[in-house]
Amino acid sequence: MLTSLFLTLAALSNPSDALLEAAAQGDSNKVEVLLQSGVPSNARDQHRQFTSLHNAAAQGHVEICNKLIASGAAVNATDWHGATPLVSAAYSGKLDVVDLLILHHAKLDIVPLAAPTALIAAIMSGDDAVVTRLLVAGANPTLRDFSGQSPIEAAKSAGLQKIVSLLDAAKSQGQQR
Repeated sequence: MLTSLFLTLAALSNPSDALLEAAAQGDSNKVEVLLQSGVPSNARDQHRQFTSLHNAAAQGHVEICNKLIASGAAVNATDWHGATPLVSAAYSGKLDVVDLLILHHAKLDIVPLAAPTALIAAIMSGDDAVVTRLLVAGANPTLRDFSGQSPIEAAKSAGLQKIVSLLDAAKSQGQQR
């Protein structure tokens, strides 16, 4: 099996594409072999500029995210919209990946050029556990995204009253400091 993987790798014109695909599909063994063969952990999609870490984060592949980070993947890499892997994980509601990225010092309050902040992405997913985790980690509950929308406006427009309450509480705590 390993030999056939190396033959497949040799046949590819761009091994970085194979890493991007393996990360998205959750193929941990293939990711391991590709990284060991020298494919850069920060491989990027040529069109959207997603990294392998963006792909793995969006799909919730914690083990692959760990491997990529251990191999030097940039936790705060941005795609063509300015979104980081944390935004990808938050938007997909992948709490375990959010935890891992926070542990590895993912920046919580990056305002992408044309994408939501990590907190607004979590709100858009409707996942109050991810919203809570980001707030506890220190995400700014009032930080507006590229369009000027605040987290509370995003939650209200989606009818997410529990998240509105979480944001109100976080905002109140921030003002008491």
